[in-house]
Amino acid sequence: MSQVILAEDEPQLRGLIANLLISKGVTVSQAADGAEALKLVQSDPAAALLLSDIVMPNMDGYELVEASLK
Repeated sequence: MSQVILAEDEPQLRGLIANLLISKGVTVSQAADGAEALKLVQSDPAAALLLSDIVMPNMDGYELVEASLK
């Protein structure tokens, strides 16, 4: 089963994307900003995909990817 970490600050869009992925059999961990998503990445390094918004509070998508690679 695939594991996706979804970082999106807009709750309705995050829910829509998560529901679509879940309906396809994907396990989704959701984060409301980059900092929260980084915690998920660090706690689950085996996740298959990090799907991120670019413009978010606390940490944008670019910063999230850079921090995830360290």
